[in-house]
Amino acid sequence: MASCFKTKLEQMQAVDRYRVLTSTDGISTTQAERDGRAVTLFSSNDYLGLSRDVRLIQKTKAALDAHGMGPRAASLICGYTSYHENLESVLSRLKGSEGTLLMPSGYQANVGLLSALGGPDAVIFSDELNHASII
Repeated sequence: MASCFKTKLEQMQAVDRYRVLTSTDGISTTQAERDGRAVTLFSSNDYLGLSRDVRLIQKTKAALDAHGMGPRAASLICGYTSYHENLESVLSRLKGSEGTLLMPSGYQANVGLLSALGGPDAVIFSDELNHASII
């Protein structure tokens, strides 16, 4: 089995589909440092620049001081807080929807949505360029 696994990795490398984690430091909203070089970020999820917004950083620090850090558990156990509930209400009003469900990541949103839409007899057509969590 190990030789099959190695073969698959070699195939991925041959077609430039093998990815390696590379650390990125000095991140601003559009610039970062990677391997000692300044680079422009075109693939960041921070296109609104919120990760460096001073107001959000201050509010986050205050929330950490007041409530600590981490989800403590899954939402259904004790990880769902009044902050989550309030944010869902605000987003529902903003969007004019009857409800909102927060997901911790795009991956989990895709898995949750496709699981809800699909069933044992469902056929879902997906483009090969969709995010890997959809494919």
